[in-house]
Amino acid sequence: MVAPIHSLTPGRAWYLLRRDFERGFRASWHDHVTTRQILTRLRNDLPTLEKTPTDLPSVHVLTGQEQWLMSAWMLASWLHATERSWSVWIHDDGTLDRQSCDELHRLFPGIHIIGRRDADLHMAPVLAGQPNAIAYRARHPLALKCFDIPAMATGDRFIILDSDILFFQYPHHILEWASNSDDVSIWFNQDPQEPSPLSDAECQERLGFRLWPQVNSGLCLLHQSAIHFNQFEDWLGLSSIRKGLDWRKEQTLLALGASQLNQGGMLPSTYEVSFESHSRADAIARHYIGAVRSQFYAEGVRRLRTTLLR
Repeated sequence: MVAPIHSLTPGRAWYLLRRDFERGFRASWHDHVTTRQILTRLRNDLPTLEKTPTDLPSVHVLTGQEQWLMSAWMLASWLHATERSWSVWIHDDGTLDRQSCDELHRLFPGIHIIGRRDADLHMAPVLAGQPNAIAYRARHPLALKCFDIPAMATGDRFIILDSDILFFQYPHHILEWASNSDDVSIWFNQDPQEPSPLSDAECQERLGFRLWPQVNSGLCLLHQSAIHFNQFEDWLGLSSIRKGLDWRKEQTLLALGASQLNQGGMLPSTYEVSFESHSRADAIARHYIGAVRSQFYAEGVRRLRTTLLR
C-alpha cells in the first residue's frame, strides 16, 4: 500500500512547489522519497505496542493528515531509542482520513487512535460549564493537548510527544522518570525563546507563583496533579492569555499547571529545541520547530534511515 494520494488544487500545488524550492533539494528529496519508505520498509525488530496499559506511562500524540507520516517516523525512532513497549494513543486533530489511520494501525499494531468526533463526544460533559475552554478547544486543535490528552490518559502520569520530534539515542532521563511510578515531577523541552504571552511578573502578581521560563510542550512528561481544568478555564480568561496567539495558549496552560506544582523543570539541552541548521553532536532527541521544520527531513530522516529502514 502506498501513501494516501489526495487531489491537488492549483493553489495547493503552487504552495507545495514554493515550499520545496524554499527548503531545498535535500529536505524535499527525503520528504518525498525516504520518508515514505517507512510504509514498506519499517524494521520488524522494533518493540511492539501494548494493546492494554503497561506499568509505563501512556504516550500521546496529536496529529493530522499533514503530519501523520512525521508521526510514524517519530514513533519508530521513539520505539527504537527506548527499546520498550508502550501504550500509544493517537489523537486526531480532525483531519486524519481512514487510509492514514489504517496505515498507522498497520505500521504499529496495537496503537489506539481516537477520532475527533469521538473525542468531541467524550469531552462535551468533561468541559461542561467552562466556556473559555470549550471555545478554545473548538477554535484550535492544539487545545486537545491540554484537555483531551489529560482527560483520556490511562494513568496519573503520561507523556506527550509532538509529531516533529526524532530520537537519536537512548533517552535515559525519560526512561528513569517513566520507570519510577512514584515520581510526580513534570518535565518539558526548553524553548529557545519565551513563548508564553503571560509574563513571570504578571504570573506572580495575579496568580501568586513563578512561571517556569521557556516551556516548550513538544515533549512533556506530565502528572495529573498539574492538570486542573477549572484553573485552565480561569487562566484562559486572563487578558494577556486571551489576547495571545492561540497556538501558544496550550503550552502556557501546561506551563502554568507545572509551575504551580513546581516539581521538575526543563529536560537537558540534549533534548534539543533550537533554530540551528544542524543538531548538536550529542543530541538525544530534537524537536524540529517550525523555523527549522525542513531539517526534520534533510537532517533527521536522513540520519535515521540506516537504523529504521532495512
